[in-house]
Amino acid sequence: MGLTGAEMTAKIYDLAGADAAVRFSPYCWRVKLAAAHKGIGAEYVPWRFIEKSRLDAEGANAGTAPLMVWNGRVYDNSDAIADAFEAAKPQAPALFGDTAGRELTRFYKHWTERSVHPLILPAIILDIEAALDEENRAYFRTSREARLGAPLEEIAARAPESLAQLPAILAPLRARLKEAPFIGGKAPLYADYIVYSAFQWAHCISERVRLDPATPEGAWFGRVGALYGGLGRDAPVFRRQS
Repeated sequence: MGLTGAEMTAKIYDLAGADAAVRFSPYCWRVKLAAAHKGIGAEYVPWRFIEKSRLDAEGANAGTAPLMVWNGRVYDNSDAIADAFEAAKPQAPALFGDTAGRELTRFYKHWTERSVHPLILPAIILDIEAALDEENRAYFRTSREARLGAPLEEIAARAPESLAQLPAILAPLRARLKEAPFIGGKAPLYADYIVYSAFQWAHCISERVRLDPATPEGAWFGRVGALYGGLGRDAPVFRRQS
């Protein structure tokens, strides 16, 4: 049964930079596009890395965004949020296509997170740090250096090598987009939003990762960005002075 009125407004914590208008998390971008796809209204609350207690207060323990509070329930990751949107409005365009499509979407998720994100991160990691306020910058540096096992500058020095690998990694995406305007075919599906959001992450925070609009994947990035009144295309961006 579909939801209407005030019930339709979800409260979603959305990772922000020092400038609250700059929202750059790829996981949050998936959610925004999924909400627009399903016609679900949401309030996107700016949240920053050091504000984990704000999320804990909502009843979650993960302490990371996106986190959604909707109709008395808490959803603490993008997959759970997308599933909730799909279940709430079955009459709206499907995010996954069907049950098999939901399972196939898992491949795009894993491919994006394990193959695409790691190649983008070295190119933008110093831009992410620069986009944060002083306290969040210190947290980001300490936590990411511990997670990645190297200073941020050493990670950033790998950018030329990692970006050189990106065209080969994107070959399957390019082949698919020569067949159809979207991964989902004639219209986008959640798989499109997952892959798009990796590049929107880079676009919102940096000029160092670009898809050539003359390529199939670059044209597709433009098409997805233009959806829903230019939701992705018109998003505020941060540019580091260097």
